[in-house]
Amino acid sequence: MREVIVWPPYFDASKSRREGRRVKKDAAVKKPSVEEIAAAAKALGLSAKITDGYYPRAFLENGKLSITYDGRKDVLLKRLAIEVKKERDKGIQK
Repeated sequence: MREVIVWPPYFDASKSRREGRRVKKDAAVKKPSVEEIAAAAKALGLSAKITDGYYPRAFLENGKLSITYDGRKDVLLKRLAIEVKKERDKGIQK
């Protein structure tokens, strides 16, 4: 197992790839929070720890996640994106 750093801009639909988005636009959500991503990691059975830090491409955004994961980072990001979007959709339907 290793620690993988995950930043909220990876999942932000309002960001371009150049600005740091790492998942497909249709899998991304607007303005994801660190807490949302941590909840998604927990729902997937992963251990996540929120820490301070500024994303280099968006230095005004604070917070990152350190997730214990044994696998490829791109696969982890896709799984997290699906889970965050699923949780957002649940919130909209309520």
